[in-house]
Amino acid sequence: MNNAAPALLALVLVCALPAMTVVAAGPTTDTAVSQTAGSVSDPLETSSTADTVGQTQLQHLSAMIEIEDSTNRLTIGDEGQRLYTSPTPAFESTISIADDDLRTDHHRFAFEEQFVDNPDQRAELIEEYHAIVRDRIQVLNEREQRAVTAHAAGEASDEEVLRAFYRNYNEANDLAAFLTELEIAAGQVSGYSLRDEARETRNKLDAHRSELRSELDGTREPARSGQFTVETNDVGYRVSAIVGDRYLHEVQRFDLREPDSEDQIGSLGDWDDYVDTLYPWALANADGASINRLADYQLYRADIAHPQGDLDAFVDGATEQVTREHQELFLSTLPREPTETWEEGDLEVRLNATPGFGPTELTVVDAESGEPVDATISVDGSEIGTTDEDGALWIAPPTGDYELTVETPSETVNVTVEGVAEGSG
Repeated sequence: MNNAAPALLALVLVCALPAMTVVAAGPTTDTAVSQTAGSVSDPLETSSTADTVGQTQLQHLSAMIEIEDSTNRLTIGDEGQRLYTSPTPAFESTISIADDDLRTDHHRFAFEEQFVDNPDQRAELIEEYHAIVRDRIQVLNEREQRAVTAHAAGEASDEEVLRAFYRNYNEANDLAAFLTELEIAAGQVSGYSLRDEARETRNKLDAHRSELRSELDGTREPARSGQFTVETNDVGYRVSAIVGDRYLHEVQRFDLREPDSEDQIGSLGDWDDYVDTLYPWALANADGASINRLADYQLYRADIAHPQGDLDAFVDGATEQVTREHQELFLSTLPREPTETWEEGDLEVRLNATPGFGPTELTVVDAESGEPVDATISVDGSEIGTTDEDGALWIAPPTGDYELTVETPSETVNVTVEGVAEGSG
């Protein structure tokens, strides 16, 4: 075994991992409740012990935006801190991430040696190192929640919260690779299987391995770098992005996670019914669905492929609410309608919105001729991008109201866009 491998890996990581260029916007006013009346309610107002079917269905949807002809969306409710960023390759210290990689490598090398040297204790060794992987998942969860709540309180920088997301993504991938090695090793032990336990652990690791987080890697080709909108408050976070022809969306609600309370769902059969209540359109139009119960974590997972993209949701068994949601949606498939048109000077700005605070298409044209105009678009004072040859740009808007700036070499248009989360498409 080559003992120099960890040191070499650390050097490669320090030189290769990306940093991010971040532009921040300060706290915003609380407009989400009034804008989403009838669509979103306070999840803490609904009892987790509802006695009737109607009450139970209301409870399931209490943190959701209900949408027609598309997938329902999890929300973080009231607005908090916002930031806008586009990952870029840069050189900066990545000691924490390198340490995570070295820690996992150390465990892997130690396991490999002990597995060879102790043929009579192999099952016990696999259990021991599988427990280490599970313990690290708890560390990932705590790290993420600590960074988000600190950022929402103004006690952590924008870079810190983004670093926590990417650091967890990186370590979760390393742990998943180690878990695969443990599964392979288990296949060499007669009468022993790690299959069911490993399945649950892998599902839990996937919570930190979303498609959106993979796009935080600034070493990708520039054409693949997306523009990210990040929102944090005291109950969770929401991250959304436009990457190519896709809209990526990730939300977590810390307040809806109660792993030490009693599971109210109880079985995979009941979980099927819950999925139909939470995401009726997605399930009715599913191209394929994977429904899992993570009994050791008191979580239920639904991964649904549908005509508009992919939905991945985790539901807490005690609160019976979606606590984490990942969505990947194709822009061309989403229901949209003209929402606003502004005309100022020689410019006409058109806004076509999709429901549920989803992606928004902006088009800038000459007010007289209708010809596309090259313009730079900013949201809340942060530059988002420039319009294409058709005068259009897709943006991932924040929750609630935001300030939109359209700038050309000769003119600037400033407007306030009122966020609307109604579910009609």
